[in-house]
Amino acid sequence: MSVRESAPLKAFLETIAPSGSIEELVEDTRTGGGVTEGIAAQSEERRILAKLATGARMTPDEMFFTEAIIIPDRRPAVTIQDGTYDLRHADWLHLNQPGPRERITRAIPGIGRVELPGHPTAPYGGTAFVVGRDLLMTNRHVAEAFARGLGTRSLSFIPGRMGAVDFLREHDRPDGVVLDVTGIAMIHPYWDMALLRIEGLPDTHPILSLATGAVEDRVGQDVAVIGYPAFDPRNALDVQDKVFGGVYGVKRLQPGKMRGRADVESYDRFVTVPTHDASTLGGNSGSCVVDVQTGEILGLHFGGHYLKANYCVAASDLARDGRVIDAGVRFSGTPRRGPVPWDPIWLATEAASAPDTSPPPDIAAAVDTSGDSVTATNVGLSVATPGGEVRITVPLELTLRLGTPVICGTDTSVAPAVVAERTGERPPPGKPFYDNDYATRRGYDPDFLGLPIPLPVPRNPSELVTGQDLDGIWLHYHHFSVAMNRDRRLAQMTAAMIDASAAAKTPGHRPAGDYTRDGLAGRSSDAWFFDDRIPRSQQLAERFFEKDRGSFDKGHVVRRDDVAWGATYEEMRNANGDSFHVTNCSPQTSALNQSSQGKDNWGDLENLILDEAETEKLAVFGGPVFAADDPVFKGVDHAGTAQVQIPRRYWKLVVARKADALEAFGFVLEQDLSDVALEFQVTPNWVPFMEPVAEIERLSGFDFADAIRTADRFATSAGRAMAAAGGARTRTGGTGSGETAAVVNLQQVLSAWRALQDDDDAAGRDPARFTVELDRPLSDATIAVVLERALGLDLSVAALFEDDPDLELDRFRLVEVPGIGEADRADLFDIARLMAAELDAASVEPDLSARYFEAEPAPPPEGVEERAGFPPGCWATEQPGDPDWALQAVNLPAAWTLSRDMGRPVAGEGVVIFQPDTGIVRTHPELPATLADDPRAANFIEDGAPPVDPLTGFGNVGHGTGTGSVVASPPTLQITGAAHAATLVPVRCLRVVARLDQSRVAKAINHARLTGAHVITMSLGGVPGFGLRAAVRKAVEADIIVLAAAGNCVGTVVWPARYDEVIAVAGSNEQDLPWQGSSHGRSIDITAPAEFVLRAKAGEPGDPGRIDGGQGTSFAVALTAGIAASWLAHHGRDAIIASLRPGETVQDRFRALLRQTARPVDTLDPGQYGPGVVDAGKLLAADLVPALTATEAVRQPVPVDRQVLDLFSDIDAGLEQPAALALRQPGSVLELACIGLDHARSRNDGRRTLEAAPSIGLSRGLAATLGPDLVARLIQAPG
Repeated sequence: MSVRESAPLKAFLETIAPSGSIEELVEDTRTGGGVTEGIAAQSEERRILAKLATGARMTPDEMFFTEAIIIPDRRPAVTIQDGTYDLRHADWLHLNQPGPRERITRAIPGIGRVELPGHPTAPYGGTAFVVGRDLLMTNRHVAEAFARGLGTRSLSFIPGRMGAVDFLREHDRPDGVVLDVTGIAMIHPYWDMALLRIEGLPDTHPILSLATGAVEDRVGQDVAVIGYPAFDPRNALDVQDKVFGGVYGVKRLQPGKMRGRADVESYDRFVTVPTHDASTLGGNSGSCVVDVQTGEILGLHFGGHYLKANYCVAASDLARDGRVIDAGVRFSGTPRRGPVPWDPIWLATEAASAPDTSPPPDIAAAVDTSGDSVTATNVGLSVATPGGEVRITVPLELTLRLGTPVICGTDTSVAPAVVAERTGERPPPGKPFYDNDYATRRGYDPDFLGLPIPLPVPRNPSELVTGQDLDGIWLHYHHFSVAMNRDRRLAQMTAAMIDASAAAKTPGHRPAGDYTRDGLAGRSSDAWFFDDRIPRSQQLAERFFEKDRGSFDKGHVVRRDDVAWGATYEEMRNANGDSFHVTNCSPQTSALNQSSQGKDNWGDLENLILDEAETEKLAVFGGPVFAADDPVFKGVDHAGTAQVQIPRRYWKLVVARKADALEAFGFVLEQDLSDVALEFQVTPNWVPFMEPVAEIERLSGFDFADAIRTADRFATSAGRAMAAAGGARTRTGGTGSGETAAVVNLQQVLSAWRALQDDDDAAGRDPARFTVELDRPLSDATIAVVLERALGLDLSVAALFEDDPDLELDRFRLVEVPGIGEADRADLFDIARLMAAELDAASVEPDLSARYFEAEPAPPPEGVEERAGFPPGCWATEQPGDPDWALQAVNLPAAWTLSRDMGRPVAGEGVVIFQPDTGIVRTHPELPATLADDPRAANFIEDGAPPVDPLTGFGNVGHGTGTGSVVASPPTLQITGAAHAATLVPVRCLRVVARLDQSRVAKAINHARLTGAHVITMSLGGVPGFGLRAAVRKAVEADIIVLAAAGNCVGTVVWPARYDEVIAVAGSNEQDLPWQGSSHGRSIDITAPAEFVLRAKAGEPGDPGRIDGGQGTSFAVALTAGIAASWLAHHGRDAIIASLRPGETVQDRFRALLRQTARPVDTLDPGQYGPGVVDAGKLLAADLVPALTATEAVRQPVPVDRQVLDLFSDIDAGLEQPAALALRQPGSVLELACIGLDHARSRNDGRRTLEAAPSIGLSRGLAATLGPDLVARLIQAPG
């Protein structure tokens, strides 16, 4: 265990030690403090604490002891029983005294658990407490599990959802009386707070009082957090089980200290809130923070970060909010009603919820008659187009089910009584009738449909079972064949033949009962047996399903009813019996397998296809999808204990003959099995999707015959109709495919935006910006008319890339909605989705001011305890031995000497470097003041002004000056720029580096291309954008070298560095270790110095020429850009272009040489940080035309949706599948990128409120399209 990994433990223990020193805790153990039992345990505690104090390396066992024993001793989670507690922790014995105990126990009955009756995934949502007569307070994100709306008007329950509260829920005690939530009094639009109404609360029930005094006066005082901590998947299971004894969701007391305020993100805005240091191990959403000296409520807990801080809404802040006061909340003193900073948010919320009295839009007036033939539609309206079509948008919601395989033991034609196997009613033991002579089995017939359909071919045959009694990999049975996966012990591929003709289904003119499941089985309708042609160790025994704690049914992979047919009754009966071999069995939940769970099953789909076919025969292929991250279920089989990975998904490919052609329909059934291994139950949340044959080939690991590929009906109207009839959804990968994502009712949002445009401060707020990518030509006037009518807002439309004749870029238009300012992210996506639907556009993306690239913070002042904004795991504190170490680390002096000795231009002479950033400061001596006056310079923030950084805004002002000095500072000053002879052209497109607007960066890149750039260096990062990538591609195609920083404090690589076209630069330190804040991953091309790189520090009061060491990949990419300029100057750009191979760009050549000449470093993982640290000397000395592999010569760009999927995979394999499903929805790429980066940042940024997972959020349109279960999987915290 590294020192760095133990740093959070040390920091937390220092925080809770009264003197701020771990040494004090060591001494405390010598004097008998703590509750560790026995001399040996106390000795171990002293030893580990002493080791932490010195910063020594910790072993995993020592880490566990610290987390599970030492910290819970200092910040315990104490069980509450019978309304009281027993504290035995030395630090907290004083809470057992009469005064504190009376105040705490007085509060306990007023605190309850928020129940979620009937919720599909969660039994309870958090904690609530009584704050007025029949009035509860909880978190907004808790209430949103069953309520919707904002403010105090237009609030409602989510259909089908409800809430309740249980004021007991104590461990090992009977359940209390559960009271229903009968109304929603408030969902606060600014704070993570909600007020709920209940009925039936006795008049004598205690009401808790909120403090009115400043919470800052209580810093350092004892507090008690009372609530229902939940299991937190972000923290170690073994530690949590040790601390909580494996019992979660019961009332507990968690003592701690009140701490100072800190900035934290909540609902996409930063709020300044009090913190406390009570146990941060488990989730306590909605808990109250009680002052043990007064009994007052100091705050409403809403989130926390393990070993860092807990956050709460201050009661004193709520005491100033008139709407909270008017709601009936009880305060301990007289609340001081007055103006509060969040009043504008209240006003906008109330304006949005006011009745909309505007007349319906004039659709006819929205149609441009100038020849562009655009149609503007609103939900529920139809409009005729000049081409004679009528487009209708209908507010229609369909709930369709695609059935599931039949349970082994259930037949759709048999009375429901046969489904009672889980209650112990089972048929007599024994095998169904089957053919004992395996030599008679012919299996699947490729000519069954009269047109040849060969068996599929495995891509990895070594994974499959083989044997002398098999036909290669195939086990042949009557009417079907099976290929078994050796490791999974399950069928990987099945191929079956269906004959649904009356003659084949009722041969022999026997009584009707003989054709039923029981009639065909004869002795047992549910007994399964081995196939002794292969070892039993390669089959999953029936016993696994009998000893599985009721989790799974024995599911036929090949449906029994499909193959139970024949020319004779004997053939039919033998085929029926063959389907009960365990080789044809797969663990499936009852919701998937039992037709009693829903009237439809896979058979209904096959019947639909048969209805459309011209024969009564089908060829059906099927099997599970084996994924590396499938959950492991621990059970037993014939040999003893067994650990089996349970497939999450099953696929089916149905082939029919129509006339002289084949038709193939592929489907995948998907379910979240994440709870099986833990709770041994699964919710029935299966979603069927129609898939192309190519996707099923990838999922199954088998290649199908060309005849099936040709017959694929996925992309046809016939396929979509079949999917719809069967309750399935087709998936598409883009937004111009004709499929539209859900467009929800946005009147509340649009009303709020109209109110913002109409108020007196509108001119001072930034516009909301959207980039529209058109599928067909539309004039700006047409776009404006259509959108103004649809939105009811003032807006303007112009080319994103102005003065650019490139037709490929001309399809990008910029829509600006003035007066909006910083808007809710989900609202932006919903409005973008509405715009795309109205314009029938390929994509519409909002500018997000995305904050996924942390700026270097200032160190906290002396004596400041809270370190908000300075995550200890991100920014280094130890200064390098040589302040100018970075130039030596990349061997730049040797490169300059080489160029000088060879008589070639030195240090980038003659090369033009464009730098999109915050602009420069004229007054810093390290950069010439005239840089801002270069006619090629530009400003996309204050249009038309020079790119001068005004040093306003929050966080790391003067960023462009610092990075610019690393590139081009003259050698005669304190800093020597990497390309000090090159020309640096500043472009201001950011106010602060921490916030990126995609459209402005795209404009800056394109401006650089059109104005003579040779190198573009981007010390910035955030989310992707289609316009942004188009600008990058054009620059690379113009033989410009384009580089970007990998990212800071996010963990994973951000965009634009993540684009394959861009050279992505990670960061290292003086010891050739990764800089601890550097993003890393497969997208990294090279690493360069990023820790305390000498740079100009602008904006320092009284010291305008300050020089110090900067941290961040911003400086790594600046150094690399300077080296790129030196390489161009050394060889001559024209000579380099002349040497390029066909299809190769200067970017391709530079990237390949940069990587080939890198200095290998053992401490840098090449899979995460590229081949090593850039070596300028070796780069310039290398042959200009090296031997290149195909990969090095020309890199094939990966689509952005694939990059987003890789992002989720990098974060957590469990998120990859729900992300893949969500990415199939039109217009979802950018929103999914945000969610992925939210997850990534939450693991690296100490300021994130991880406990409030719903704050990640999805737009309502995407959430409505995906459904609640997929949404829950997508936003869940990574494990």
